[in-house]
Amino acid sequence: MVFQHLKRDRIEAARLASIEQEQETFVADVDDFLQIQEGKMLNQKKEMHNLWTEQVYQRIQKQIAAKVGDIDDDALNERLNDLFQKYIDTIDSKMVFRDIIIESEYDPLENKQFTVKVDAEARSETRWDGIVDPLLEQIEKVMEIHQGEGRQKPISHQGKCPGKTTLPVVEWESGKIEATPHGFAAKLFDKSIKEADLTFEEKRARAKRNMSCLNHGVMDHYDFPRTKEATLAELPKGKKCFPGWQPNGAAPANDANPIVHPGADGK
Repeated sequence: MVFQHLKRDRIEAARLASIEQEQETFVADVDDFLQIQEGKMLNQKKEMHNLWTEQVYQRIQKQIAAKVGDIDDDALNERLNDLFQKYIDTIDSKMVFRDIIIESEYDPLENKQFTVKVDAEARSETRWDGIVDPLLEQIEKVMEIHQGEGRQKPISHQGKCPGKTTLPVVEWESGKIEATPHGFAAKLFDKSIKEADLTFEEKRARAKRNMSCLNHGVMDHYDFPRTKEATLAELPKGKKCFPGWQPNGAAPANDANPIVHPGADGK
């Protein structure tokens, strides 16, 4: 019994020693590696932020600062006071709605013409000195690969509004979406999900139900039934009509031909 306890203690001590050695070597190396990688990622983010600030933010901010600096303070104060006074005079005399604008009485968008506008167009084939956004560098590289050496732009980027084609919002309404390719695809997807758990016998019965009763499931454009019986099976005769018939044995309508029933002699 004592020998077994000593053996167990030696095994436990060896296990603890291996754990301590692993923590001092492998775990410490992994920890140092992760810290170095975290520092690299932080430096990359700082470099990307500085580059974006220089090429995008400062370029736009300089234009805004220049245009705002050209505004005369007295003229701005007079214009804003005039706008505020017009608003006060209008609401004292009538109600003002955001979606109804009668410019002859009161125009809330009068100040829109003084909006500060800047040149923020991106660099393109027609604008070589446009803004270069470093955050879009990877996307631009992919587009250059697909468009280089005389290749055409993808179909999704050839229209007026480049990007992924989406379904118009007006067709999302229930009752319209079902008639679109998206609606049909959704029906087929739901049907496939429901039929995923069918057994082999159930699938065989479904295939038998879907089989044509005229040609026994053989879809052939040249060899198909052409008999009168096959035609009548596909296109049965319609119901017989009686001109001028009235319910409950009433007399025929005046504008219709009278119904003549054959007599006993067939005349």
